[in-house]
Amino acid sequence: MKKTVLSIGLIFSILLPNISLAAIGFDTAVRSSEVSASSVTWSHTIGTNDNRLIVVIGRWAGAVTDLSSVTVDGNAATIDGMIDLGGNVFTFMAHYLTNTLTGAKNITVNLNASRAALIAGSASYYGVNQTGNPESKASSSCTSATTCSVSTSTVTNNSWFIGVSKNFDHPGTTSTMRLSETGSGSDFNFIDLNGPVTPAGNATLIATTSPATNGVMIGATFAPDSQPTVSTRKIRGVGITR
Repeated sequence: MKKTVLSIGLIFSILLPNISLAAIGFDTAVRSSEVSASSVTWSHTIGTNDNRLIVVIGRWAGAVTDLSSVTVDGNAATIDGMIDLGGNVFTFMAHYLTNTLTGAKNITVNLNASRAALIAGSASYYGVNQTGNPESKASSSCTSATTCSVSTSTVTNNSWFIGVSKNFDHPGTTSTMRLSETGSGSDFNFIDLNGPVTPAGNATLIATTSPATNGVMIGATFAPDSQPTVSTRKIRGVGITR
């Protein structure tokens, strides 16, 4: 007797997870106008990516006790560093971590008295761990130099090193300028490494200028979000049964 074999083809799909660690990314940067006043306010449009970081930098001519507060949409930012260039010209850096603020928000720098040459700026990043940041902070002063740098060590793999340079207005090797100001008085510039420090370890921001001058730099390292990002990919195939 002849056997009849029946073959049936089955089309199937499988969803497989893609798991990747969160990565920090740059969003945007903006600066205020320069004023002689006790405060300056400007608008910064914050993107919608998760785990956002706002870094604020600025300078003024006055006294070390002048800086009263830095706010982002009315919320107090944390001062990470302040340094005197000499001649009572001060530069500061602050940060604010948020998972709720998006869109156009006002950022304000408040002084205790009206001062000349008050100007500030802000930059936003995303994918930043909302706790335990910054990991480390550092500052440096440079005298009669064409190159200035600030160094520190990261703790977490893929952290970013972000900072401000004053009077050194061009990026050095591996560094990227995000915001530059050349109004009356001297320059201040937003600077980062344009990517993660991997593996974790020593990191250096470098800025240059010509001719030689005096300047300062402040920097802080920020770790990425510790939660992995999970997405899915579909695999399709055909199975045969008999």
